[in-house]
Amino acid sequence: MAAQTIYQGDLYELPYTIKLNGTAQDISTWTGSEISYRVGIDGNEAMIEYTIGSGITLTDGANGIITVTLAAADT
Repeated sequence: MAAQTIYQGDLYELPYTIKLNGTAQDISTWTGSEISYRVGIDGNEAMIEYTIGSGITLTDGANGIITVTLAAADT
């Protein structure tokens, strides 16, 4: 993925496909913190963590597709 510019106060959605050895995985039964995504700045201990149902959506679980939504309040 190329570098992205995110501006303060913007909502931002990041699509990902979960793969193992190049093959999309069925993650349709995953819940909670089985996937987590952390956002922060190097050297800054303040981190934002998203989990399934709290910032991460199983967009197409059978094909391993998730969407991480960075809330406007977190950018």
